[in-house]
Amino acid sequence: MMTNKQLTPRVVKSAISLSEAPSMRFAVAARVVVEACHAEGIEVPAFRTPPKTKGIDRAIRRSQLGSIVSVRIIGRPFLAVIADLVEGAVICNQFAGSQASSLRNVLWIQIVENLQVVETLLSEDVACNKDLAISPQQLKSANAIDEDKQFIAA
Repeated sequence: MMTNKQLTPRVVKSAISLSEAPSMRFAVAARVVVEACHAEGIEVPAFRTPPKTKGIDRAIRRSQLGSIVSVRIIGRPFLAVIADLVEGAVICNQFAGSQASSLRNVLWIQIVENLQVVETLLSEDVACNKDLAISPQQLKSANAIDEDKQFIAA
């Protein structure tokens, strides 16, 4: 059932702001999961942050309109946030065993590929725009994306 369909890369207008804002990184990752679920023809959950219940990292609500996966992003490693997005999609579709494993693989592959696209846009933007001033904080954030991508790919 699970196929590795190529998704259309999204154009990120300001890749540097993406590296600075956890909410932007969350939005990009959530969009990748949504598009991958849609491409697979399975239930597409909605994603939001933070969960309404304080003190938890992830919550899933189901209604007649669909499922909502809420993930806390502040104070957590970005890879943990991505893992919660992926697992939320698996749980919303009530997959188990090999079906769940296949969906996880598809979602992680799509996330890794899209993080690489974002990193490429970031490096091209910096290389093409010589007037662009990068602060040490922006450079540190860009390196964090690179570290996340390398960890995911491993």
